[in-house]
Amino acid sequence: MTSVYPAFTVLFSPVKAFQSLSEESRTGWVPAFILCGLLSILIAYGLDPIMQAVITNNLPPGSEAAGQTAIAPSANPITAPLGVLGRWLVHAGFLWLCIQLVSVPVRFSKVLTVVAYAFISVSIGEALSIALIHYQGVAQITNPLALYGEFGLNQILPGDYSLAVESLLRSVSIFSIWHLGLLTVGLTVFGKMKPGKAFLVSFVTWIFPVLLGAATFSLFHQVRSLTM
Repeated sequence: MTSVYPAFTVLFSPVKAFQSLSEESRTGWVPAFILCGLLSILIAYGLDPIMQAVITNNLPPGSEAAGQTAIAPSANPITAPLGVLGRWLVHAGFLWLCIQLVSVPVRFSKVLTVVAYAFISVSIGEALSIALIHYQGVAQITNPLALYGEFGLNQILPGDYSLAVESLLRSVSIFSIWHLGLLTVGLTVFGKMKPGKAFLVSFVTWIFPVLLGAATFSLFHQVRSLTM
């Protein structure tokens, strides 16, 4: 039987949490999925009005009414856990491929379990960010990067940055660094990898989406400047 104990202790005692996971179980990720799945539903409910406000507030003057009818209906928040599972599978697949490059034999199920428990910190960060945005007020939000969270380096290093730079600053937060640490500990303890290799592959898969997001916003800014 898969224990739910690690899902509640991995945040403050990750070594013991990963040590408590069964070496033979291929479903060790399930308790983390239940917890993150429930959080994802709450996040989806809170995210919808924020996205609506961002879209509406960025419409040209006088087109608010037309914009309201043009906004596509939101996805059912109940399906949000499927999105979480999809993110895990993509991340675990990328991580597992990186691990193969350093010649360390680790089962994919183990990698998926590590990814699942490390993601709990991300879910908590996203939930707190959504809650903070609602506390401050949703109606006046115009910056699409507000969806990236409110606990990043942008709070420590405020300034007028480009979308790409602000994306980078917002992506490096206490929760994302926590996520990187949990990945490293999980691969070291549960995956039996050397700490250096565990950190290397974790960092590569951690930094890739950060850089990809910054590149996407940079491209968006360039395209937008050409059309204006």
